[in-house]
Amino acid sequence: MRAMLFSLVFTLTACATSPPSAPAARASSEQTPVDTAFDYRTAIHHYIETMARTQAPVPDTLFIGHHPDFPAIALPDTMGRTVVRIIDPAQAEHYDRSESFAYLNVFGRFAQGAAEFTIVRFERGMRHRTDGRDDRQLHYTTGPGPRQFVLKDIR
Repeated sequence: MRAMLFSLVFTLTACATSPPSAPAARASSEQTPVDTAFDYRTAIHHYIETMARTQAPVPDTLFIGHHPDFPAIALPDTMGRTVVRIIDPAQAEHYDRSESFAYLNVFGRFAQGAAEFTIVRFERGMRHRTDGRDDRQLHYTTGPGPRQFVLKDIR
């Protein structure tokens, strides 16, 4: 019994004092680091700027849905002159009584050298225009640095 206990203690001690493993390989120069918060802020800001030039500008306050695919990030309290609030979808009912209510679902997809955001807008009563005139797809190219994020086009 003592021999078995000694063997167990010896094995655990040997594992605890083994040399550290080699550091993980660095990302290759082809991989692009993603600054998710920066990317989402940029896309939402571009959406606000784009919509300001349309028949459906965003109101003073814009609600962003914190759905399961939305990352756990913080956004600034304001973007330009627009107040931005991240809320859970269930909270939208509380706020959507205002005539100027606007709620966005923002979805981001990242690939090597590119990023795409789909922004879907809902209005009072969580109505969505089926023609998609207030929705946008924003396409970006990305560079080797975390903040090399260039708007390619908006549809």
